[in-house]
Amino acid sequence: MFIKKTRSKNYTYLQLVKSYRDSGKVKHEVIANLGRFDNLSGNPELIKMGKRLLELAGQPKEEVVLEELERLYYGHIVYKKLWDKFRLSEILHRVSRNNKITFDIAQVVMYLAISQLLKPNSKYSSWREQGRYLDLPPVDLQHIYRSLDVLAQRKELIEKELFNQHRNLFNLKVDVVFYDVTTFHFESTDEDILRAFGFSKAGKFNEVQVVMGMMVDQHGRPIGYELFEGNLFEGKTMLKAIEILKEKYEIKKVIIVADKGLNRGVNLGIIKEAGYDYIVSSKLKSQTKNIKKEIFNPQDYKITQVDKKTGEVLFQYKIIKDHIVNYQDENNKEHQIKDNIIVTWSAKRANADIKKRLRLIQKATDMIKNNKAISNKKGAKKYIKTQGKEKSIGIDEERIKNDSIWDGYYGIQFSDPNISHEVILENYKLLWRIEESFRILKSTMEVRPIFHWTPQRIRGHFVLCFIAFLLERNLELILHKKKVENLSVEKIKEALNTLQVSKIKLNDQILLLKGKHNALASDILKAMNLKPVKNLSPAKN
Repeated sequence: MFIKKTRSKNYTYLQLVKSYRDSGKVKHEVIANLGRFDNLSGNPELIKMGKRLLELAGQPKEEVVLEELERLYYGHIVYKKLWDKFRLSEILHRVSRNNKITFDIAQVVMYLAISQLLKPNSKYSSWREQGRYLDLPPVDLQHIYRSLDVLAQRKELIEKELFNQHRNLFNLKVDVVFYDVTTFHFESTDEDILRAFGFSKAGKFNEVQVVMGMMVDQHGRPIGYELFEGNLFEGKTMLKAIEILKEKYEIKKVIIVADKGLNRGVNLGIIKEAGYDYIVSSKLKSQTKNIKKEIFNPQDYKITQVDKKTGEVLFQYKIIKDHIVNYQDENNKEHQIKDNIIVTWSAKRANADIKKRLRLIQKATDMIKNNKAISNKKGAKKYIKTQGKEKSIGIDEERIKNDSIWDGYYGIQFSDPNISHEVILENYKLLWRIEESFRILKSTMEVRPIFHWTPQRIRGHFVLCFIAFLLERNLELILHKKKVENLSVEKIKEALNTLQVSKIKLNDQILLLKGKHNALASDILKAMNLKPVKNLSPAKN
């Protein structure tokens, strides 16, 4: 049996419903209508409901008291199972052994991770709302903040232990690492040893920030991350991250995959000097005349996809070998390295490039027509020909012509000539995983806003988010393997939050009355080999 919510006009009603099978199909039978949801508490009709429940249970009819004590959530059992799978309690107890703490740090961090995944909030608000979860022991506020300090101090050990657990659980072989950098800003202008003004990827140039470099594997599972001062350039973060890869994880053969934001000669030189290889997006429009000539030369392109009906080429690529990269190091010393470029042409990309340019031209035309101030809103400014800085004199037809010849073209630079072209293209397609990782951290898991103001607590907060993200990403992979498809992180969170029970008092008994959860929640429980709370089961406390 379960409680079903039914919406009718402006009100929600509750029904006591029983599931049964008829010819192999699951059907529902309404056993009792419980009334309007908002009028249940304190209503005399509760007595009648209690009598009805006892009657259905075969108990003698007697005067009863039925009261809903509270509504509780139990979707956290999914992440609790993953927590145990990674032996996170053992890891946290082991790495914090020298911190001389007197409380159960694993219990506190597990609660904080669950809260971050299911209802992100400030640590104080999470502490106040901890009673919302079924059968989770209470934690003290001071222990929450102390735990953040320990996480910050033991970050390196925690990452390494989790990495080793990955290897044991999944026979993990990391030979391709996806790396990218993003920024997290604060609603503040106060700088310290971590927070500083710098180039903000969110456009928050008037607020202090921190820089984060993250590494994930081919499946999107996080390997590790580093937090840097807000004014540090990407090349410096790259060097630090590579050093950590070599020292902490003892990985010998790594290919760094990154977007064109990291494609600067000095960055590529850092990767090669560290003994690693790279696959990065190439800036084709910035190449030399000879390279551009080779790009537009139709010879040597390998056609891999053709429209069967029309014979139109849909995808082709060619390799340009011995591409020269010149750069200067910090001491202005000249360096040169050689790599290769895969130039691809796609009909799908060409159509997308055309549509994007037409939108920008339309925006530029509107600016000119309406005498609007020339702004660089989403790139429209580049198609306006100006006299001086402000006066527009029409659409820049020459710029449009020059851009159009690049429709459909895309370049990828790679350093190891022995890697197959198919592997390079496939790995670069997977770069979206790191972009998705940052999107999840910034939105669904709500790393921001950051409610901490000291470097130690900020670092501890990011360690917590890293642990939570590890659990979430592995849940996604399990669901994908079990054919639970087309999921967003937000949908998973919403589904798990539908797993609810009402704690009710029926005479002297405290029971759990199961609520109705959505279909995705059922799929998640099944994939994790978990069962929903048994209806009308005794509450533990």
